[in-house]
Amino acid sequence: MLVRSRRLLSSTRSSTRFISRSAKKKEEVEKIPKRKGEYIYGVAPCLATLIAKRRKIYTLLMKKDLKVNNRDLKQVTIEKIYAHARQHDTKIHYIGKEKLERISGKNAHQGIAMDVEPLEFKSFREDLYKISKEQQASLPVRLALDGIHDPMNFGAILRCAYYLGVDKVVTGKNNCLLSPVVSKASAGVMELMPVYSVNNIIAFLQESSVHGWEVVGTSDPKVFDQTANATVHSCSEYHLQHPTVIVIGNEGYGVSEAIKRECSVMLSIPPYRHLPSTFDSLNVAVATGIVLHSLQVNKSRT
Repeated sequence: MLVRSRRLLSSTRSSTRFISRSAKKKEEVEKIPKRKGEYIYGVAPCLATLIAKRRKIYTLLMKKDLKVNNRDLKQVTIEKIYAHARQHDTKIHYIGKEKLERISGKNAHQGIAMDVEPLEFKSFREDLYKISKEQQASLPVRLALDGIHDPMNFGAILRCAYYLGVDKVVTGKNNCLLSPVVSKASAGVMELMPVYSVNNIIAFLQESSVHGWEVVGTSDPKVFDQTANATVHSCSEYHLQHPTVIVIGNEGYGVSEAIKRECSVMLSIPPYRHLPSTFDSLNVAVATGIVLHSLQVNKSRT
């Protein structure tokens, strides 16, 4: 009876292991193959990459001795990633924590990484300026990013945009590139939501305006009196009247003066207390989320 109990205990322990020993014999342990693309890391980006199928996947890299706990969402998601990789004959390698940290630049890898083909911006086609009858009724919102240089901010903006129903995100040439850091900061949204790039963001705004899109800038409340050719609104009070392009400016200096001249409206987020000069603004991704949420709430009330 004691022997049987020990066997049952041993069986239970072995069943909690994420990968069986027999499976590991078929897949390489420790050896990291030569990188073919770039490494993305983290549970959400890896799963989103597999779902979106926008990149070629070369290798799945997993930390040795990963275990599944059904009460742990992260581990259950890793199980999905592993099953998907096996189903599509993706090469799987098991490596130590130190090697994963080196691959991820010591960022939070959650025990998983992938060697994948780099993801590129999409070109903004001429036909995408046109407004359909459905768009005229639904009043879509697009984001134009003017000088976002921090990949963490870029990723957080993409996450907000996807969650809050943005139609398209368009960047100029003075923004940071799509990268593993952006993908991680976006919780994988970069893999799911195409990001468009244009050579000249001012020309893009002008062409959008010609086709009926309203161009709306964002700004610090205290600099409104310096803004020409635009009416000023608190984002909580503004109601969309047309399909709209919202311009989000640089983390430091905001929307450039040249772009402000293309805007018919400027939106701000007024503070609810007196702010010292050392703290007078919000993080650009936080501000983007507040503006987008305010626009969606106000649109639902009309």
